[in-house]
Amino acid sequence: NHDITMLRRSGLIPVWEETLRHDHGSYAFYGDDTYPHKDFLLCEYAGGRHLTPEQAEYNTRMSRVRIVVEWGYALVVNFFPGVDFKRKNKAYKTPVALYYFTACFLNCLTCLRGNQVSMKFD
Repeated sequence: NHDITMLRRSGLIPVWEETLRHDHGSYAFYGDDTYPHKDFLLCEYAGGRHLTPEQAEYNTRMSRVRIVVEWGYALVVNFFPGVDFKRKNKAYKTPVALYYFTACFLNCLTCLRGNQVSMKFD
């Protein structure tokens, strides 16, 4: 899986292990079930029909939120098609992170006016 390879190469796992816990609680990311299970990296429950009702409800609720977050990624690619990694950029050959960070920052301007993604969390 390309995502897990990029996460491992990024060196972020040890950084997150130290920085996402603090005196007031902790933060966590939510990702695919392909990511390693860590205190700070939550994934959906696997098991299909063998899930408890609570696990199935958790998967359903988190899936809805995850879809809304994916809409945000779609906005960035739609407004700034040059950052579409799959079609335009090559890891280690173009400054992908800089391009994408800049597009995300500029996309924040649309959040000031409001959009479908920001309205979902109102």
